[in-house]
Amino acid sequence: EPSDVENDSIPASPVPEDENIFLSEIKESLERGLSDHIDAEYLILEINSSRYAYNMALEEVNYCVVKAILQIMIQQKGFVTNTVGTFHRLLTYFGDVFRNYIRDRESMMNCLKAFEDMCLASETLQTKIAQLVYYLYEEDMFEEEVIIEWYERLEDEAIKRTLSKLVQWLQESSEDDEEEDDMD
Repeated sequence: EPSDVENDSIPASPVPEDENIFLSEIKESLERGLSDHIDAEYLILEINSSRYAYNMALEEVNYCVVKAILQIMIQQKGFVTNTVGTFHRLLTYFGDVFRNYIRDRESMMNCLKAFEDMCLASETLQTKIAQLVYYLYEEDMFEEEVIIEWYERLEDEAIKRTLSKLVQWLQESSEDDEEEDDMD
């Protein structure tokens, strides 16, 4: 018979099946929101209700929201031929939802992890990830330090190759900014 101490050490995180159900609920909510033009505030309320129903940690919610948006993007007409344009169009609608969950360094890392995982599901996404990350950087949704830190932790060499020029540019840009600050 297990002791109480052993039971206390079991993580409170949901089982993977719950996370998949939660992800599918988020995706369904966002798809319905997109087709019915539901206000972002209501989508956020719906996502938060599901979060509490499934006892999801905030980092899991951040990850699942971004993954659901990416899954919806992959299904859109024109995704393959105009990936960044498709992403821009979706973020025009889902921008408030995205910004609600992607606010700080940790949530940006959760978001980038969702991008990384979705690259495994979509070759097109993998080839366009640098442009999508750059787009989010230009829209001030990602900080360059977070992108560089994530890149340095990446294990997938194909994704690293795709991102290498962007990261090199970010590093050089960061160094130029530091030199300008030193001159002031």
